[in-house]
Amino acid sequence: MICLALAEASQVWPFVVLALCVAAIVLLITKLRVHAFLALLLAALLAGWLTPSGSLPGELTDSELAVFRIVGERPTDLAGVQRQLADAGLSTGRVSRTLDRLVAKGGLLVEGNGEARTYRAIITEAEAKRFHGRNHFVHVLDQVARDFGTAAGSIGIVIALASIIGVSLMESGAADVIVRRFMRLFGEKRAGIALLASGFFLSIPVFFDTVFFLLIPLARALGLRTGKNYMLYVLAMAGGGAITHSMVPPTPGPLLVADALKLDLGAAIVAGLLSGILPALGVLYLAKWLDRVSPVPLRETSGASLADLNTIVNRRDDELPSFSLAVLPVVLPAVLIALASFLDMAGKKLPGVVTALGGLESFTMLNAIVQFLGNKTLALLLGALIAMALHLKQCRLTFAALAQKIAPSLETAGVIILITSAGGAFGAMIRHSGVGEAIKELAEGRSVNYVLLAWLVTAVVRVAQGSATVAMITGSALMFAIVGDGSSLPYHIVYIYLAVGFGSVILSWMNDSGFWVVAKLSGFTEQETLKSWTVVATAISVIGLIETLVFSSILPLTGGR
Repeated sequence: MICLALAEASQVWPFVVLALCVAAIVLLITKLRVHAFLALLLAALLAGWLTPSGSLPGELTDSELAVFRIVGERPTDLAGVQRQLADAGLSTGRVSRTLDRLVAKGGLLVEGNGEARTYRAIITEAEAKRFHGRNHFVHVLDQVARDFGTAAGSIGIVIALASIIGVSLMESGAADVIVRRFMRLFGEKRAGIALLASGFFLSIPVFFDTVFFLLIPLARALGLRTGKNYMLYVLAMAGGGAITHSMVPPTPGPLLVADALKLDLGAAIVAGLLSGILPALGVLYLAKWLDRVSPVPLRETSGASLADLNTIVNRRDDELPSFSLAVLPVVLPAVLIALASFLDMAGKKLPGVVTALGGLESFTMLNAIVQFLGNKTLALLLGALIAMALHLKQCRLTFAALAQKIAPSLETAGVIILITSAGGAFGAMIRHSGVGEAIKELAEGRSVNYVLLAWLVTAVVRVAQGSATVAMITGSALMFAIVGDGSSLPYHIVYIYLAVGFGSVILSWMNDSGFWVVAKLSGFTEQETLKSWTVVATAISVIGLIETLVFSSILPLTGGR
């Protein structure tokens, strides 16, 4: 028991587990070139195996087993438990936390409150010993599989549906319509704004790499037509795409962060869109300045030659769908999800809205319908059905041909689901390791800004291994372990969500696949990409951090949730 007390008094080991796991991810991905799915899965197993036996759900620690030796079927008061465990060297705080864990695990019943609390065991000491004696390594394997399934169940269908929307937007010409409308709205002289808005909008359901593939021919064609501002066009569309790719669900990264932090998806969408406006403006002005001080000429690249680029922008409008139909697959799900979130909040905190909508009975009926339609799965399914119908109509496809067209996107989505689900398992094992509790204890009596901490942790992981998604997984898992549902925060947990998202954008360099997509497809050299795209990505991250810190202070949106 004395050794147990000394072991529990140490707060070093959870940080060792976290550091070893992050180092393992960085080594596996950057040096050994292991696939991100395998790297995250191995890191989850490593975290579980390094976590002391008894710390995982379904296991009992030595201190928890000791409680069952004291607390039997008859009620035992708190003072009695504390006195007997104190003789073994456990502090009062440790005893209270051990009792709370056993209540949460379903091993104890608690009655009363404060110092008058009494505890009664639900299972016998013999049964507790059987739990305590389970093979830790086998239990880790089972726990990782359970956490993997939980993550996949939360995000799998949504990611698959978003991928269908993305490919149908491109194949049907709807994405081209959106870009053309923005070009007409802003004019060729403001083509940078048009490409920024196009990247910002299209990256909501479509992955960053895909959006860049889609828009780079237009940027190159504009550069060919105008004979100038090529760097502005590239950086504007890439910056707009990077913002929503990291901030707005249903893109996998922000979707996983919202799920990990138990944040309402509608709130995540609205917050991500609104918080992206200032960084987007920063991208535009920085891109203009970089284009002026160090312009890059239009060069030949693999794929479409310069002679072929004009065909990209010379398709007739009558070959493309209408603008309203083109944006519907993206706008409808976002509006439904956001509206469902707003009505849910209004029913709890905004009685004036309930009255304005006809009173409680009318509001309840309307809210039930909107909550059904605004369910993230159904909303994305409606968007996917509209996108596929548009795809069928514009391309005159049979259902069999449509299935062949969307199959590659679903294969890609399957890989993303595997990666994000493995990341969810890794995040859960990090939480089980106790690092959140360790950080809480270190922070006691100190002033810790959790927004800054969330951004810093995510940024460090991003710079170390390159993947924004992996960085978001790690940052959100760690912050949930520290702040839980955010009820103890002086501001809404949405600000932690924003800090993680902006932290994942920083310093896109040579270990980031997005860096090479921008460099190779635009014709930039590595040095030119570092001096332009890396600077823009870092500016997005820093502007976003400052914005989040300021608004969490002046507009906390109530504490926690």
